[in-house]
Amino acid sequence: MLGEITFQYPTWYYLLCLALGAGYAFALYYRDKKFYEVSGRRTVLSLLSFLRFAVVSIAAFLLLAPLLKSRFTDEEKPVVVLVHDNSSSILTNWSSEDSTTYRQSLDELRRELGSKYDLDTYVFGSEMIEGDTLDFSEKATDISAVMERLYNLYTNRNVGAVILATDGIFNKGSHPMYARLRLQAPIFTIGLGDTVQRRDLRISRTYFSKIVYLNDRFNVQLDIQATNAGGERTVMSVYKVENDGSTRKLQEKAISISDNSFLLRESLVLDATQAGPQRYRITLSPLSNEVTLQNNTVDIFIDVLDSRKKVLILANSPHPDISAIRQGLEKNRNYEVTIGFARDFSQPVTAFNLVILHQLPSLQYPMTPVLKSIRDGGVASLFVLGKQSSIPMFNQSQQVIEIRGHANNVNEVQATFEQTFSLFTTPGDFAATFQKFPPLIAPFGEYHVRGQSSVLFRQKIGAVTTNYPLVLLDQSAGKRTGLISGEGIWRWRLYDFLQNGSHDRFDDLMSRLVQFLSLKEDKRRFRVVLPKHIFNETEQISLDAEFYNESYELINDPDARLVITDQDGREFPYQFNKSGRAYHLDAGRFAVGNYSFRAETGFDGKLHTFEGQFSVSPLQLEALQTTADHRLLYNLSAQTGGAFLTADRIGSLADHVLNSDDIKPVIRESEQTRAFINLRWIFFILLALLSIEWFIRKWLGSY
Repeated sequence: MLGEITFQYPTWYYLLCLALGAGYAFALYYRDKKFYEVSGRRTVLSLLSFLRFAVVSIAAFLLLAPLLKSRFTDEEKPVVVLVHDNSSSILTNWSSEDSTTYRQSLDELRRELGSKYDLDTYVFGSEMIEGDTLDFSEKATDISAVMERLYNLYTNRNVGAVILATDGIFNKGSHPMYARLRLQAPIFTIGLGDTVQRRDLRISRTYFSKIVYLNDRFNVQLDIQATNAGGERTVMSVYKVENDGSTRKLQEKAISISDNSFLLRESLVLDATQAGPQRYRITLSPLSNEVTLQNNTVDIFIDVLDSRKKVLILANSPHPDISAIRQGLEKNRNYEVTIGFARDFSQPVTAFNLVILHQLPSLQYPMTPVLKSIRDGGVASLFVLGKQSSIPMFNQSQQVIEIRGHANNVNEVQATFEQTFSLFTTPGDFAATFQKFPPLIAPFGEYHVRGQSSVLFRQKIGAVTTNYPLVLLDQSAGKRTGLISGEGIWRWRLYDFLQNGSHDRFDDLMSRLVQFLSLKEDKRRFRVVLPKHIFNETEQISLDAEFYNESYELINDPDARLVITDQDGREFPYQFNKSGRAYHLDAGRFAVGNYSFRAETGFDGKLHTFEGQFSVSPLQLEALQTTADHRLLYNLSAQTGGAFLTADRIGSLADHVLNSDDIKPVIRESEQTRAFINLRWIFFILLALLSIEWFIRKWLGSY
């Protein structure tokens, strides 16, 4: 609609526009003699003069940039939001007749509300999505996420009411009553499901470590609950599910249900005898007249790793340092520590990922065969020097550092952190912590680093910080070598506990050193990486792949393919997408079970392959609780000014909403300011005036 005009210049400026138009028309037509012979000459000149006067005046008027301020009013209908629970728990107590009747009533509710309001419909489980298709297939329920999403979608909208249809059972997110109910709208709730506690036997919770190591024994705890089943008996069976889907019984135990509100925490001990994702099934034999049997069985998936690093501490003689190193490493389950002494050691060192040589080689034990095996086998080593070390033999046993000094002479040295160290990250208080630790006993002499080694700590002798390394790491010559050039690190561990109340700082240092030294570089040119090896059935399976040329440069020129095989032998072929210089694949969701995969790519006439496996575990949250929670829905409606109705009264819900005095349209008024020169109709007026003038002149033969 047309509003008021705002001028940016004094009014007399606009009078000048009229004068300019009149002057231009007068100058153009006053002495024009082309129309002397035309009948009605004065009328024609007057019309032409007016047209030119109007065009020039309007153009000058627009150059002064007047503004047009317009006001608009708009009526916004109320929005009613219908959100329906689409989780599988809804069907627990529903017969097919109940479902048909309810769906008909729900369709009628949509028609009645949609005739008067803007009706938006959503379904939800773990997430809320737009639509009204109900298949009750969602594996989790998050009501608090619905509240948050509604607020984000409908802030500053005229929301008249929210209708929430659910059984009140939630198993994801925070408690709905504690969620931020920031959307200022009444919530009408429809209570689905059955609030009567029916007979049910279930495994309600399981507790276990998802990652264990090969040949370990691991513990699984589970809560067994029973409702209205006092005096009954059940049998708990534990199975190992093989990769082909067959089962092998591991354990069996009879359980007596003592009362109608039964709860028992059972503990199982299982053996990890096979590497990779492993599947175990725990079942309870069913009782008569149970409301559901889905929660009588639970599958758990364990990722069994065969990657524990084997560390050998080989010592010249017993020493407190050995115990300190062992205790620092055994806190980390990634390490398996073995202690040996030079006098009777006979194991092959190539069976270990890292050998820590404490004061070896020595004059008494040169350990020549062991050092040769370490060197030839590319085994990582960490030398700890001390009074018993033979420095000449040490110099000959490695190519990292040479110490030139006098035998049996030692220094007390403290640690000073080297700021340029970058082989692994260190905590912020790392430098300040270790420079306060007690001194170590280091061999006296000049230290000459032979290669491009990285120094973690340098030696501080008295008040002088030297360039001599105290802790050094090297990764040249195809193997990793480390050096602690002093004995007595057991004092560091004790001092750490004295100052900080724990051994965490010392243990973290040892763990970082061993982790770096024992790391095996992957030389495979084609690799596939999964974010994890166990997915739940609602997650997308994604894989990344990398391919390196002979110079170990990352490329993705060749195409890469992948075949996933399920436990029944069915194959699912895919092709990787190229992403940057690597590959990526979103394979989608898979059914519960164990899967293997084989990826391959060809380059320069050679086939490069990579094989692996993963598992998909069931998400059984919806079967854990079978009794609807209508009290939650009642409180939610009461808190927001809505109303609670059971599913059989859904027909009266439309009356509650339609008769509500608070659900009204909103009149919104807006204001818009525009420059006159931007109005299209002004252009067409000028064009029309100039066209009429041109046509008249043309008609009269002027042009």
